[in-house]
Amino acid sequence: MSKKLLRLQNQLEHLGVRLETISRLAFNYNKPEVLGDEFSSVLADLDAQQACNRYKWNGLPENLSGMQIESMLYYKAILAGFFFGGTLYILPYAQQQGVNVYGQSNAILPVTANGDLVSAVQKEFNQGLPLISNRMGMVNKDAKAVLLYDRIPTTFSQTAMQARAVLNKDLIDFQCDLLGRIKNNLRNIDKKMVWYVDDEGQANQMKSDLREAYGSTDPFVIMVRKPSMNTEQQGQPMQGNVDSETQSLFETWQSVNSIRCMALGITNGGAFEKKERKITGELQGDQTQTQLVLDAGLKMRQLFIDRMKIIYPEYNEILNKITVEINRDAQQDEMLWGMPENEEKGGDEE
Repeated sequence: MSKKLLRLQNQLEHLGVRLETISRLAFNYNKPEVLGDEFSSVLADLDAQQACNRYKWNGLPENLSGMQIESMLYYKAILAGFFFGGTLYILPYAQQQGVNVYGQSNAILPVTANGDLVSAVQKEFNQGLPLISNRMGMVNKDAKAVLLYDRIPTTFSQTAMQARAVLNKDLIDFQCDLLGRIKNNLRNIDKKMVWYVDDEGQANQMKSDLREAYGSTDPFVIMVRKPSMNTEQQGQPMQGNVDSETQSLFETWQSVNSIRCMALGITNGGAFEKKERKITGELQGDQTQTQLVLDAGLKMRQLFIDRMKIIYPEYNEILNKITVEINRDAQQDEMLWGMPENEEKGGDEE
């Protein structure tokens, strides 16, 4: 009996050590600081606002808005459109019944924006809403839903795509890192004054007095004077040998931002930020890269509307009113939508 108690005691002690180790790993983990992390929220929101404002939806029913559709596409990449009870819905979805010969879904079950299955639809269509292509890739006459792609699907399986929010995250993180480096560079080249005192008590008092005089930005350093130092030495400038890299870092940030905008189909100055004026050929190259992306997204949205008309001819009165177009107001840049005559010639003449 005593041996059994000792064995159980040893097991409990061993378990206690393991729990203590796990506790230290779980609760004392020091997460490394990410440079520029304080800028991530604003840049992520900027990316979302720009992406969701590229296209204009017109003629939608009152229960839908272009803002809702573009926001869901930004975070989901693919949505499904269908009519239920005479109302048009465009929602995320869960795949049903596998895929056809082209890697496209055979059927879907709609999901709310926060991830719950739409129970009313699930009860009526427990096998899912069939899509326009059947298992052999031919037109399904019994189709009840159409997929809406944010862009041309380029993966082998057309049932899953990375959302814009995920695709652009690495570029946004890189931009945040550059802003963090700019912030550090500005701090490092900032001048400070060194003040000497005799002991820590005087240092604390001097710090309090100088903060009141200078403000909370602390453009000074308090140091305890050594006996060998000159007693009359005060207010010595402290100038570091750090070069200002702010301009080159901002130029790099702008180049990364142009790549991000190019991926969205948004007007930009090109990845290579030239200090001199760009010639017409360079401008047209940047235009083409931007227009191709923007046009691909437009065609996917228009294809969705056309396919909805095919499977829901009884609702064409509603569907015929729906159109989608590029938001030209958000692309008012002469590089993209037309240049003055002197720019087309590549000269500086007025």
